[in-house]
Amino acid sequence: MLVLSRKPGEHIVLPDSDVTVTVLGISGKKVRLGFAASPGISVHRSEIWDRICEWGAAPRKTNGNSAGAMASKPRPPDLDAALARSITRRTGGQIGSLRVETTEGRVVIHGRTRTYHALQLAQAAVMEALKASGSGRPEDVEFDIEVVTG
Repeated sequence: MLVLSRKPGEHIVLPDSDVTVTVLGISGKKVRLGFAASPGISVHRSEIWDRICEWGAAPRKTNGNSAGAMASKPRPPDLDAALARSITRRTGGQIGSLRVETTEGRVVIHGRTRTYHALQLAQAAVMEALKASGSGRPEDVEFDIEVVTG
């Protein structure tokens, strides 16, 4: 953790996220902060972000064909939602239009991001979640995450 001291009117810049934090004022034990971010960047209080991670996962979709199910252990019914939560947490919400679905026994991760780094973080989150759950194999996962630059 980086700890900084700032006076009112001073800024902190997060260049990779295109976010600028400004100390607006200090009153007793409270600090007022302002966040300037690009239109595609979300800024949330942690308690709100936790709720988004819990609620924001797309519902599981299947094609009704269980014959092509993943070859390892049976999949927990909420694996798609768990993968979406893992991706959202690991990437800090940098994957827009995130959707996790099961198609013909494969897990397909859909979405859009502005950086290749966020795509790599999403891939790492999925691999860790699959390993932790003991269900599914990395080769059964397809990433359809579009990187939109510029």
